[in-house]
Amino acid sequence: MPWTNKFSLPETICNSIIYESKYEDGKYSVTSLIKPPQIYQLEKRYQAQIEKDVSDGLWMLLGSSVHYILEKAKPENALKEERLEIEIGGIRVVGKPDLYTANETIEDYKITSVYSFLLGEKPEWTAQLNIYAYLYEQYGFPVKKAFIHAILRDWMASKGFQDEDYPKCPFITSEIEVWIIPKQFDYLSQRVEIHTSNEDYQDSMLPLCSAQEKWSKPTTWAVKKKGNKRALRVFGNVYEAEKFVDTKLEINFEIEERSGEDIRCERFCNAKQFCQQYKREHDSKRL
Repeated sequence: MPWTNKFSLPETICNSIIYESKYEDGKYSVTSLIKPPQIYQLEKRYQAQIEKDVSDGLWMLLGSSVHYILEKAKPENALKEERLEIEIGGIRVVGKPDLYTANETIEDYKITSVYSFLLGEKPEWTAQLNIYAYLYEQYGFPVKKAFIHAILRDWMASKGFQDEDYPKCPFITSEIEVWIIPKQFDYLSQRVEIHTSNEDYQDSMLPLCSAQEKWSKPTTWAVKKKGNKRALRVFGNVYEAEKFVDTKLEINFEIEERSGEDIRCERFCNAKQFCQQYKREHDSKRL
């Protein structure tokens, strides 16, 4: 993977961020398994051509720093970042959960945005922790509960006073549903099958990413009083917005279209330049 340094970050920072992606036949990490197969395969196939800038890895560096500090402060009788490996369908599955505590709980730490938590629980986080739970079960460590602890990197104190739904501090804990063991096994087996079955497919035959996998944010229409930034109401289509405005006697309302976005595709997918789905959908939006 070629690395650039467009913003002239210091050498120490660059050396801390730059890494080589490792792909090994017959082996998948937990984070790889929960990825959409199209993204995983394209990243693997074009790793030598996918260019990344060290600035893109700054949040990853922050996350690594937090994990290092937490490892030093782990509770007594807890397991920290243990490497767990099992075999499913002839494939090795490897994971390193952040923390397993004496009260049979898995805890995982994330450095993420406020927006991620305002959207609610992420399905991939639920899947990740349940695979970890299954791995621990195979080693004889039962899991009763699971939690995500999130440090919100873009939290703003001022918004906490303005919006009742906004987090009151830059840290949130969210409990994750722990599935029954058969459901964990079924999900893990399905992910292994999905990924291995696509290894020999041509790019054009890879399964398309769903709206959920693209982290799609739909287009909405906001009704505002003219001159105001904050919306009075937000609607999923322009007709409902117009109907709402028609019911008001005042005439100082305006409707603002807020364009939707495939957030993962636009901001976080390393392989989008090689993705035929992205090219089709992106080009159609530009026309």
